[in-house]
Amino acid sequence: MVGKLDSLSDEFRILEEKLDRTQQELENLKNVSFQISSHVSSQVQRLENSLSCLFQRVSVPAERKRIVFLIHNVAAIDAILPIIYEAQRREHRVVVIAIRNKFSSSQTNVESQHIALQSLGIEHLRFEKLNPGEGLDYLKSIYPDVIFRQSPWERDIDEEFSIERLRFSKVCYAPYYGIQFLRHFTPEDPVDYHCDQEFHRKAWAIFVEDATEVFDNFKNSSLMRGINIVPTGLPKYEHLTGQLSASSRPEKNIKTILWAPHHSFDKNWLGFATFIETHNEILKFLEENKDTFNIIFRPHPLFKTNLVSSGKMTNEQYESVMNRFKELPNFSFSTHSSPHYDFDASDLLLTDGISFLASYLVTHKPIVWLDSNHHMEFTTLGAKVASGSYRLSIENLPSLQTVIRTILVDGKDPLFEEREKLRKILLGKGRPSENILNYIEQNV
Repeated sequence: MVGKLDSLSDEFRILEEKLDRTQQELENLKNVSFQISSHVSSQVQRLENSLSCLFQRVSVPAERKRIVFLIHNVAAIDAILPIIYEAQRREHRVVVIAIRNKFSSSQTNVESQHIALQSLGIEHLRFEKLNPGEGLDYLKSIYPDVIFRQSPWERDIDEEFSIERLRFSKVCYAPYYGIQFLRHFTPEDPVDYHCDQEFHRKAWAIFVEDATEVFDNFKNSSLMRGINIVPTGLPKYEHLTGQLSASSRPEKNIKTILWAPHHSFDKNWLGFATFIETHNEILKFLEENKDTFNIIFRPHPLFKTNLVSSGKMTNEQYESVMNRFKELPNFSFSTHSSPHYDFDASDLLLTDGISFLASYLVTHKPIVWLDSNHHMEFTTLGAKVASGSYRLSIENLPSLQTVIRTILVDGKDPLFEEREKLRKILLGKGRPSENILNYIEQNV
């Protein structure tokens, strides 16, 4: 009898253990079920938000679009500012939003975009102070028909504003750097960052120069083979043209040269800078022509930093060289953030750089390009734009004075007509901002 009781006791104990395990498994199942339910609920909410955006976009009257501009780098806003103004003029529902710039040099002030937009007098929403991830839901609540982003670089902004997260709307882009001059940034680079990043592949419309060379480049280099590019001309150059003085400068005996040296001293990265090889010849030119030529010195913002870090000059050596220039009465530093002041004040551009080879074309004035002979390969259009400048290789540097005198003193400028043709490519037919808004109105 005692044995049977012991056996029953063991069976009850085993049953109790099984019951405890079953209860624990039920509790685990409840937790898993709750997690799945929460996840599904979140996904459903996102789907509802996206569908709501789609519904609102379809229901907006055709004549008025909701156009959003995400601003993370006000320093490059010239590339889209004409679009903002033209969209406002046409009474579209324009929303400018300040978002964080995560680029390393721009993290000091979380409100930097707000402050800069405020100084420009541009009304805007302030998403910079929101926690990462919050801005996207607020953006969706605006129901944008079109979203303009400033650049294709995903790492410069919060992930919520990546091209993948913005595909509930039509994403547009007008290149902030102007034309695509170079095929690659470095010789070994397998990616064409100018036209085949993930952003370029998924953007709805990329507004570019009115040139077959641009289309051919996208067609040959991009996965999408150029199906999303639209030849409108570039608003960047429209903005610069609008800033230039409409009145011509009076003829003066002393001509002014804008000297704009580049910052790419590393031969394995761009490789355009020639300051080391050219500064002595330019100094000699100024010393010998004090009553004939002035120079405005406008180096790239990274010029001195990269020159010293390259090891080609110490800081002390650079300061010593610049002191020699400063002693001359016909030498001065540019004091303006916007280049249009120096463009207006000058008669000729002297540069070894890239972007100014295009930007200066809007002035109708001549360009002398100091060719390093070891820079990255031009695109077809880049080479075409460079052909509008008087090319002077390092080997021929002693002829610099003769070249400048022939152009500015003798008035011989055989490349004038070529520059005018290139200028039309940059600006397109009509105004780029009008062309872009026409495209949006006709296709959204």
